[in-house]
Amino acid sequence: AKAASYAFLAGQHAAKQYSNQDAITFFTQAMELTPIDEQEKRYEILLAREAVYEVSALDRVKQQEDLTQLANIAVQLDALSKQASVGLRQAQLFIRTGKYDEAIAVTKRVVEQGELLGDELLVVEAHSEWGYAARTKGEYDVAKKHLEYSVQRLRELGNLQKLGYALNNLGILHSDMGKLEAEKLALEESLTIAEEINDVRLKSRLLNNLSIHFNLKGEYLLSQTYLKNGLQLYQEIGDSLGQGIAYVNMGLDAYQIGDYQTAYTYLTDSATIFRQVNDPDGENLAFFFLALVAEKRSEYRQSVKTLVEEGVKTARASRLIQDESERLGTLGLIFQQEKVYEKAHALF
Repeated sequence: AKAASYAFLAGQHAAKQYSNQDAITFFTQAMELTPIDEQEKRYEILLAREAVYEVSALDRVKQQEDLTQLANIAVQLDALSKQASVGLRQAQLFIRTGKYDEAIAVTKRVVEQGELLGDELLVVEAHSEWGYAARTKGEYDVAKKHLEYSVQRLRELGNLQKLGYALNNLGILHSDMGKLEAEKLALEESLTIAEEINDVRLKSRLLNNLSIHFNLKGEYLLSQTYLKNGLQLYQEIGDSLGQGIAYVNMGLDAYQIGDYQTAYTYLTDSATIFRQVNDPDGENLAFFFLALVAEKRSEYRQSVKTLVEEGVKTARASRLIQDESERLGTLGLIFQQEKVYEKAHALF
């Protein structure tokens, strides 16, 4: 028992230092040393290990396995609060991996569970995730309702950390809706909160999202500054997905100022990371921007085509029909650049 406790404490210490792989190793040791019938302790260890997977995006498959184990333990313990908490984490992973309908279905259930428990904070968090998932589906009115409700209630509850994340989500929605000033206000308020409570993860996201704001306004050099600062924080906390997002945005900025070589480097790096962390949406975006680079610099065209073709095979093997379709469309753009119009037309 002592050995399991020491391993767990070592994992917690490593996680606080963002030594993510070490944290996972220690938490795994703690699991191996904890008897199967000590469900409460195993739940606590799994919860901590899943949180490291969420921050680092090191292995989404293993993260899902942890969530499945957590859900099973919560049912065995007949603990509705644990079931709801795990459900919220499951919704977040669904969002990360592009399963937005599944995320919305889970958040609806978590709202109902939170209301039964009288846990208003859990309900509000679920509304925030529901709104974020609706935004990704283009359901802006639905997203606005849930996100504005979340921000309002979190202000009233005085929970700064959750408010910071909800404001970030609301800012992204404003950006999608073309409301750039409203976006900037929401993101800057969230950044102030992140700095006040020293939430490095939130701050890294906000620097990235503010960079997108300045990119949309054509201020590419300022955008690059925010991105590089955000990338440094993503690297500090070992957030692989965040690094992929930063690289794809840095590639877009470089493309827009005509630095195609730098754009190519950043975008290929981002595509590699997105594949490693199982983010098909991010990979699709990187492929599309790489096709734009190939249009400007023909010497990159063959390597970009090879990357996208590999992506098509991966999507097909994984039965990701929508992702395969998007990648085939990108491949069509490249064939169009090569003036192979018959192949291009067949792929569009």
